[in-house]
Amino acid sequence: GNLPVAVHLSPGRTALAAPAPDTGAAPDAAAAPQATGDSLPAPGDALPAEATLRLTVACGPAPASGTVEVDAGHLSGELAVAPSGPLRYDLGPRGHAGWDITVRARPGARRGRHFAAARITGDDGQTFEDAVLVSVGEPAAPALDLPLDELFPLYLADEQKTAAELELTLLSQELRLRPGSSGEIAVRLRNTTAAQVRGEAQLVSPFGSWAQIRPWTRGFTTEPGHDLTLGFTVTAPATARPGQHWWALVKVMYFGRARYSESAAVTISP
Repeated sequence: GNLPVAVHLSPGRTALAAPAPDTGAAPDAAAAPQATGDSLPAPGDALPAEATLRLTVACGPAPASGTVEVDAGHLSGELAVAPSGPLRYDLGPRGHAGWDITVRARPGARRGRHFAAARITGDDGQTFEDAVLVSVGEPAAPALDLPLDELFPLYLADEQKTAAELELTLLSQELRLRPGSSGEIAVRLRNTTAAQVRGEAQLVSPFGSWAQIRPWTRGFTTEPGHDLTLGFTVTAPATARPGQHWWALVKVMYFGRARYSESAAVTISP
């Protein structure tokens, strides 16, 4: 990824059984074998009690050292990982290190979509992370070798669940500005998953309008079931011509996903 040091978790998603509702205890691992990236359970199969993730760190021509933090939703405490770290790496040029990480649902974990992340911090203080989807009590991804008439409805339902993880609503359908004045384009995010979601939002607009936007991009964190409003200030230059107009939309990125809002209209008024 053109980074001096990269961190990666695989597979990109896994599915776990929910703890038994009557006792709050985790399911019997003997009755539900462990899942790995090579053998995810099919949607109709029994879900495993725990799964194994592969964590790797790799560097470029320069040596690298540091620690990896494994975050499985520390605020909710609904997932448990082992080892939990921090994990130390000392890499020579073009070196790499790897660990097997076990993840399971704790007693009382909510059904739904959780995320586990691996995080490193560079020498400049910037944080990099990779995340995987850990579904609790939900079907695994449909097997792509199913007959098309069986695969398509399962695939469509799975994509709809992914699209519903983070609801994105444009609050500013139209923005009219006089030369030299400012206004705001805002969106509302609603986190429908069972985990904290961290990401970045960016206002996208045609070339030539970028200088009028502050901030151009911003990070965000939202907790399960919470709403969050993000605003971007648009300032019309004092030399703007009445009648000028362009579009703008908000791109939201989190855990390897991307969402796009509807487009807002920006117009320069007399």
